[in-house]
Amino acid sequence: MMYSIQRLSTVIMLISSLCFASPVLAADHSITGLWQIEVTPDGAPGPLVTNLAQMDKEGVITNSDPFFGTGLGRWERVEGQTYAVGFTHYFLDAGTVGTVTVEGILQLAQDKQALSGPFHTTITIDGFVVEEFGGTLLGTRE
Repeated sequence: MMYSIQRLSTVIMLISSLCFASPVLAADHSITGLWQIEVTPDGAPGPLVTNLAQMDKEGVITNSDPFFGTGLGRWERVEGQTYAVGFTHYFLDAGTVGTVTVEGILQLAQDKQALSGPFHTTITIDGFVVEEFGGTLLGTRE
């Protein structure tokens, strides 16, 4: 009887840990690492800016942008080699807080050395949207 209770207890703990685990932690971590990201807005002849993005195994993105500094956000595997990413930069505009929020869906190349996909950026100042645009991100592993 004692063996059955201990075994049942172990099974319940295992199932509970799987149910409450973060989906990122259970995901394929092929996207983790440091990436050089070229940002090309729709209609631009080529990349307008290059960022660095660090994606860690817990699903956190740290993005370094030459205009807006450091942004933080999350990534998660959607399915297969497709990943959803999103991060926000904060800035001051004449003493008013602004945000640059970027969301994208990135496809990891077969060799796991490149990422690409569409993005959407929303810029707000004092809570009001002042600009929105989309485009393409192209990343290469550093």
